[in-house]
Amino acid sequence: MQKSWIIFLSVIKNCIGNGPDKVEEQSATEEKSLTCKEIQLSAEEKATIEALAKQRGLFPSLPGKAYLNADRFYALMYGGLNVLNILENNGIEAAIVKGVSLAALYPLPEQRLFSDVDVLLRYERDLKKAVEVLTENGWTCSDEKQPHHLSFTCNGITAELHFKPVRPFEKRSINKAIEYAFNSDDTIFIEEELFGVKYKTLKPSIFGFYILIHNLEHFLLRGMGVKHLCDMAVFWNKQYNEEVYKEYKALVRMAGLDKFSDCMTLCTQEYLGLSNENAEKMLVDCRGVLTQALLENIMIDIIDAGNFGELEKDRLVSLRSDGIGGMVSQIHCRMKENFPRLSKFFLIWPILWLATVMIFIRNNKKIRGEKSSSIIKKAQSRGRLVRMLDI
Repeated sequence: MQKSWIIFLSVIKNCIGNGPDKVEEQSATEEKSLTCKEIQLSAEEKATIEALAKQRGLFPSLPGKAYLNADRFYALMYGGLNVLNILENNGIEAAIVKGVSLAALYPLPEQRLFSDVDVLLRYERDLKKAVEVLTENGWTCSDEKQPHHLSFTCNGITAELHFKPVRPFEKRSINKAIEYAFNSDDTIFIEEELFGVKYKTLKPSIFGFYILIHNLEHFLLRGMGVKHLCDMAVFWNKQYNEEVYKEYKALVRMAGLDKFSDCMTLCTQEYLGLSNENAEKMLVDCRGVLTQALLENIMIDIIDAGNFGELEKDRLVSLRSDGIGGMVSQIHCRMKENFPRLSKFFLIWPILWLATVMIFIRNNKKIRGEKSSSIIKKAQSRGRLVRMLDI
């Protein structure tokens, strides 16, 4: 890995409070520098790091730059709390995932960048009522429906209302584990507090698993960004009881994500300061088959994806298998997303496959501005990493 990237990751590690020199608490609105005494940068190195951070969308995470994100952070924070309050006041159980609930774990909450608000419904059956009450209270629902959420806007804030934690995966064991974790009768929401404001979020074992599958979703599609790995690092550097680790690893094994989980654990340990003690508790244990070269390639892939995993426009999917089989499998998966009702009738699958391919080509040209051939080439290239992790 390039020296500039190693220094860059060391700076980020210190800034999220996981470095050898812990960050002191302070207000992001005050233009102060976070302490990074262990990293002595020359003027040239500092300029390089700032250029990389700007290019990757991580500039506000650097020392003394969190104040640049403060206004947006508080707007999104209170937008999410508004959605949560509307739902709870109408008897709908919901929780904030990602966003504020993860920002609370950073040395400065304002350091964590996020572009929208994510609220998860406890029960999918409440979706219709949730749409009604949010609309009545000034939130406008987008016409575009994703397989797992609806988007709402109000006063420049976008909120994603999740009726499923993530979109369905090709690998059935992952969907089975998600169903088990989120649709059980057990309590999965707990109450937390940030800046004196109380809100609901996921309990630790479920939250840790959610971070993993959310990162996996990004990894398989547009790309998992640096921010996603930072989230995992700050979350698991908090101290939890042994039951949390036990429940988390049980879900990982059920999902068949042993290698992916251990890979992310080892990357956060090596590059973003996850403590050795906590890393040992998390490992499932596949470290024997995860080479240093693979970890470095995964880390480079994450850096290349930028902050939110959207830097490279030719990233769209990753193929789980090589050749035509991988492409057919991906088309079939997208077909079920695009046509959830019609896809139940297998006799018309060939027509729906063709329609899915046409939508893919049209969107690449008109929306993404990329050639389909370059997207397919990138998908095949990144697919090699996917297959090495048995995803």
